[in-house]
Amino acid sequence: MSSGARSARWSRQVAFTLLLLLAAWVLAVVTGWQQEWPNDFSAFYFAAHGLAQYGFPLTRDLYSLRTQYELEAVVRGPGGSLAIPFVNPPIAAWLIMPFSYLPLRAAFLCWDAVAVGGCALGLWWIARQRPSDAGIGLVALGALAGYPTYIALGQGQFDLLWPLGAALGMSAVLVAGARRWVPRAAATALFLALKPDLFIGLMVPAVARWRDRRVQVFVLAVAALGLGTFLDLGLSGMRQVIHLETFTLAQRFPPINDVTALGFFWRLLGPGTWAATLGLAAIPAGIGLQAWAWARHPPRTEEDWWWALTSSLCVSLLVAPHDLTQGLVLLAPGAVWAALALRGQGRPLTGLALWMVALNLAALLDFSPHLDLPVKITPVLLGAAAITAWRQVGRSAPPVHPAAAAPIELPNVRP
Repeated sequence: MSSGARSARWSRQVAFTLLLLLAAWVLAVVTGWQQEWPNDFSAFYFAAHGLAQYGFPLTRDLYSLRTQYELEAVVRGPGGSLAIPFVNPPIAAWLIMPFSYLPLRAAFLCWDAVAVGGCALGLWWIARQRPSDAGIGLVALGALAGYPTYIALGQGQFDLLWPLGAALGMSAVLVAGARRWVPRAAATALFLALKPDLFIGLMVPAVARWRDRRVQVFVLAVAALGLGTFLDLGLSGMRQVIHLETFTLAQRFPPINDVTALGFFWRLLGPGTWAATLGLAAIPAGIGLQAWAWARHPPRTEEDWWWALTSSLCVSLLVAPHDLTQGLVLLAPGAVWAALALRGQGRPLTGLALWMVALNLAALLDFSPHLDLPVKITPVLLGAAAITAWRQVGRSAPPVHPAAAAPIELPNVRP
């Protein structure tokens, strides 16, 4: 058997194994095996059900604990306790509203089907940059079948949409003509608005490319969504948001399970002022170091940009104020970008595959109720992955045409 045939056979075996793993995750969620119920989706559902019943004016009181108790009681009956507080921006409830006309369990399963389909579509869209490369397809499939996908499915979370948002953003950069890229840039802002705290690390790339009209449209769309939310909630609604966020993070879900710098210090030092201070200090420290690296050695080639954006995603997750295991789905598009960069530099994907396995194992160990490790492993690996990805910037040869003298070059625009 030739080496090409052996490679193709091995690729088929790996793909089959990954598909079996993904099917096992889906089966576990559908059957409810060892699943938490009610889960995070319940919060989205009750808020969306209330908006469907009482209309847009309810948004202003959506973050009142009393209102959320009453909305849950409409579906589950009086006398129960609030399962999961709704703390996402209002757009999250509006997105789930079409599903709120179904019973809770049916709505959850339908949403999961849509979300995992969107995740697969986004990863396929990104991998199409090299459609003939089976290795990149395997990386995309491996990212789809990862442990964070399982947790996001089990919770009915929005995190499965991040690859589709990343693909839309990438497409907005690659296509020509404002009629094509403006809607894509604006749609990408909608994805970010679902959980804006997970995307802090993208501020540095945005500032680096501020003169690009695509970035300007994206930032303006984000600002418009933020302003619209503020005007919708009003001062009283914003006070309720702050109160509910404090209640949730301090009492219901303290950072002990977070896969962030805050979660790392919370586990290492225990709850208290020192852990909170160091966790919050990680945000300006991470952004500052990232900005320094970008100013000192900006990305110039297509491969450089894939690496730089992958590094930014790792930093963003590391310094997020709050993030659990399902948020690691945000690394899925980064994995495919890294694969594109490696292939563009003529390098194998073995090292990337080991990183993916390591991050999945770290997430599994950190989330396990049977282990009480002195520190969280995932934040350490996120920091190491951010540094490793950034160190690859500049390893590919820059363009030889005169445009190579420009400070930063994005990937070539496709007609």
